[in-house]
Amino acid sequence: MWDLKTIKRFLTHLVSIFSFRCIVLSGAAVIATLLCMKKELTADYPMALIGTAVIFPIVFSINSAYNRREEALAHYARIKANLRSIYFTLCGWQDKKIIGSIADLQESLAKPLFAIRDVITVSVDDLRQNEPKLYESFTVIAQMIEHRAKECEVDGAEKSACRNYLNTVMGETEELKHIFQYRTPRALQAFSDVFITVLPILYAPVFASIALKIDNYYLAFLVPALFAFVLSSLDNIQADLEDPFDGIGVDDIVISAEIFHNSLQTHICSNVKA
Repeated sequence: MWDLKTIKRFLTHLVSIFSFRCIVLSGAAVIATLLCMKKELTADYPMALIGTAVIFPIVFSINSAYNRREEALAHYARIKANLRSIYFTLCGWQDKKIIGSIADLQESLAKPLFAIRDVITVSVDDLRQNEPKLYESFTVIAQMIEHRAKECEVDGAEKSACRNYLNTVMGETEELKHIFQYRTPRALQAFSDVFITVLPILYAPVFASIALKIDNYYLAFLVPALFAFVLSSLDNIQADLEDPFDGIGVDDIVISAEIFHNSLQTHICSNVKA
């Protein structure tokens, strides 16, 4: 049984596929169909054209965007896992000698997530402006590893493991940036946009023929409106998945830097003081 929260979430997801373009295309398709009925202009186009020109490219784009989102989630998870590994490793050195404070450690290890969020939640054109802060955060962590390893007199293997965690974080971050920068080919997207806009109007004679044959004028409103709505909604779904970091779609990836920062305080290092 659905509760109020479930119903509200369902309605939110349903509304997310609507757009002003849906309304405009549906209205244009209905008007074109009524004009064709008035002029008795009918036709019988092959429906296979819809699948070839629109449905297949859109479904291909949706699948591609979905796979990119899943890859981005995997990279994001590995970034957090390796940053947390650095935290636990440095905490493990505390028995030898306490250097610095847990607050400093939290701040330093959370900075990359704050910087990553600033890089991938802006427009692609502004990406380069925020990159220096990202690389600066990696530099701070690298220096912190070297400093603590020296002061705590740990062996080379432990320090090397910590460096490997940081290298993995940097590699996964570059992967995340590439997912943000390179999206569905623009030519394919433009191709779909053109046919989504044109086909509901071009098929008006077909819709008019259907309505006149069965003598049901309600179909003159329902069929073309539904046809335009389905095509534009699929395009909206693809557009929402296209950039999983923009915070617009309901399925976007949220970089929870604050939650990660607060979660680093654990009982393992609770005895460490400044």
